[in-house]
Amino acid sequence: MSKQLSNILDKINNGKAIKLQTFLNTIESIGLNTTEIKNSLLLERSKGDFYYVTFKEPAICEQLHKVALNKTETHISAARQNNSHSYSVDCSFLLARRLNDYPYVITFNEDGQYYSPENDTCLRLLVIENLSCFMNIEKSIQFLQSNCDFSHDSDTCIVFGAGNQINNQLHENFLKSFKQVDLFLDVDVGGLKIAKTIASICESSVRFIIPLNIEDRLRKVEVGLNENQREYVFATGNNTPFLADICSVMLKTNKSIEQQSFIYE
Repeated sequence: MSKQLSNILDKINNGKAIKLQTFLNTIESIGLNTTEIKNSLLLERSKGDFYYVTFKEPAICEQLHKVALNKTETHISAARQNNSHSYSVDCSFLLARRLNDYPYVITFNEDGQYYSPENDTCLRLLVIENLSCFMNIEKSIQFLQSNCDFSHDSDTCIVFGAGNQINNQLHENFLKSFKQVDLFLDVDVGGLKIAKTIASICESSVRFIIPLNIEDRLRKVEVGLNENQREYVFATGNNTPFLADICSVMLKTNKSIEQQSFIYE
């Protein structure tokens, strides 16, 4: 068991800055490919050799945790012991929909090739993080059009992107197929991480959609950002231009807010 690697990964998951070289040295000491893993990271400098780290592919972080705990069995071998749910698999799916239609499933194979029963040829993608917002799509679109710089059209594919699910490496070709990607996410550290990772994958314009009166909404939230969250938001605002404005407002108000609150006013 690598206690040092486990501690570093815990700091990353908790949004704390880590000493990058120590992380890479630890990875190298247990026989892993540091170049490959470093290329899978999104880095934002905190100070000196300390960085905030986000994994482009969350499964890599999961696998590193398993290595730290000496859990190196494969998904197939784990299945033989009724433990396959603990391991990443070589396929994926996304829940998608159009505005007035029922949701459908887009499936992805191990090569990132995808199949959609709707034969999607949309030019625009709208990613919604919260399940209630995705299922109550009429309310969500009404809110976006009435309160945000957003106009909906029939050429928009809407997908449910809970947590880091949307950032699965298998979805890369799908995400790159759109000319415009709009993100309707929680205005918090988690939402910023999702936005940064998607922007690093896409070759198109990416927008973080927020209400025009977001500052007033944030001020009404009672619980403020903690020190680690403030540090992450500050670093993100400095290093990610398309998120600079929302990060500035979050720091100004010292607040975050979940998107679900928008449709239940």
